[in-house]
Amino acid sequence: MADTKSKNDDQSKSTDNTVAKSESSKLANSTKDEVAPTVPVMKYTKRQFVSLSSFPGPKRDLFQISLEDGKEYTLEEANAAVAAVIERMWM
Repeated sequence: MADTKSKNDDQSKSTDNTVAKSESSKLANSTKDEVAPTVPVMKYTKRQFVSLSSFPGPKRDLFQISLEDGKEYTLEEANAAVAAVIERMWM
């Protein structure tokens, strides 16, 4: 009877160790796979860029000339479009 009890104890310990190892490996994998949340990139239409009061009037005029209706742009894309128009004007 003592042998049976010790065998059961050994089996439960090995099962506990297996569960603990699998849980720790899940935690390790989840921290490796998790990606830090990123800030969404804001996109604006031509109308929104033209109506932003944070830009001076001439910059808004350049947005009006450079950007297409109905298309959304990030600030970087809009600035690149303006730079391209300025470059074409002076060449």
